[in-house]
Amino acid sequence: MPFDTKAIITEIDDILAVYDKTAKEHSKPIYIESDRKTVNYVELPEEVSAELRTLMGSAVKRLAPDPEYGRDAIKFAEESGYARNYVPRALSGVLKSLRSDYQAGRLRTLRERIASDVFSDFLEMAEYLIQDEGLKDPAAVVAGSVLEQHIKKLCAKKGVPTTFIDNKGDTRPKKLDTMNAELAKASTYDSNDQKQITAWAGIRNAAAHGEYDKYAAPQVALMIQGIRHFMTRVPA
Repeated sequence: MPFDTKAIITEIDDILAVYDKTAKEHSKPIYIESDRKTVNYVELPEEVSAELRTLMGSAVKRLAPDPEYGRDAIKFAEESGYARNYVPRALSGVLKSLRSDYQAGRLRTLRERIASDVFSDFLEMAEYLIQDEGLKDPAAVVAGSVLEQHIKKLCAKKGVPTTFIDNKGDTRPKKLDTMNAELAKASTYDSNDQKQITAWAGIRNAAAHGEYDKYAAPQVALMIQGIRHFMTRVPA
C-alpha cells in the first residue's frame, strides 16, 4: 500500500499551525523608522525556540526525501546573529516548500524511496557477483529476486492480488508471469515492458533450475542494468 501523501500534508499542516500559533503569541509591533511602517516582530524565548526547532527539524528529517532538503536555508539561519528566531522561521519555510512539493506530486513517497534504496543494494550485489567474481548464475538469481519483489510491490500499489485460491480452496502465490500480465493490463506499464520482464524472468528461472547454458553473462549484465532502469521509471 503506497505511503499516504495526504497524511504527510496533514502532519505538516499541524506542525505549521503550532508554529503560527506560537509566533503569534510571541509577536509584538515594532515601528521601522526607515520604512515608516509598523511590523509584527517575533521574539521567541530560548526554551520555546528550542521546542519549535526540535519539532520542525525532526519533521523535515523524517518527511523530506533527501537529507539535504532545505539545508542551505536552515544553515543560513543557524549562522545568523539571532538564530533562536530565524531558525524556526527558516524551518517553517522549508516545511511549506516540502508541503507544496508533496501536493504537486514532485516527490516520490518515502516508501518508494526506501524500497528503491534497499533493492539497489541487492542489484549492486548482483553486479559484483558477475563483474568481479564472474558468477553469472547467482547474479541472475539475485537480480531476478529483486525484480519479483518489485513486481509484488507494484501489485500492492495497484491493488492487484498476488495470490489466488486453487481448486482445493488453498491460497497460493501467483507466478511472476501472471502478475506481470495483470500489471500490464492495469496500465502500470506497456507491453514492451511486459515482454522484457518475461525475458528477465526466463533468465532467472533458468539460473534457479540449473539450466546455465540457456543464457550468457552479457545477458545477465544487461538484465541487471535493465531492472534498475525499470525500477526507476516505474517505482513501487
